[in-house]
Amino acid sequence: MTAVRSTRFHIVGIGGAGMSAVARVLMERGHQITGSDNGHWPLAEALARDGAAVHERFSADHVPGADIVIRSSAYKEDNVEVRAALDRGMTVWKREDAWRFLTKGQRVVAIAGTHGKSTTTAMTWLGLRAGGVDASLICG
Repeated sequence: MTAVRSTRFHIVGIGGAGMSAVARVLMERGHQITGSDNGHWPLAEALARDGAAVHERFSADHVPGADIVIRSSAYKEDNVEVRAALDRGMTVWKREDAWRFLTKGQRVVAIAGTHGKSTTTAMTWLGLRAGGVDASLICG
């Protein structure tokens, strides 16, 4: 994984629960966020209200200027933005690379299972916060 010295991330698939959570944590840590997804996504709209530059369609024009492009697992290398980044020799991370970056040197609580993961995750996070732990949340 590439060391991060700069702070502009472009997120392909920013509208989904998981990628919008990655974007939110990156923003909270002071990184600049741009991103796009097909259509209108309420979670992406919330990120835009808080300062992210969000586009409702994919375009190769959205990629220049990013230091690292992060792609959702919903979009593969044939996505126009991912392809543009790769053709330019830019660093492209998958979602798990972003998680690795966000959790480096941190304690992690992971919730897995078939049913109730989001509820259990949210309750765990609320309990940690109530106990004075400065915890981040990625759920989705």
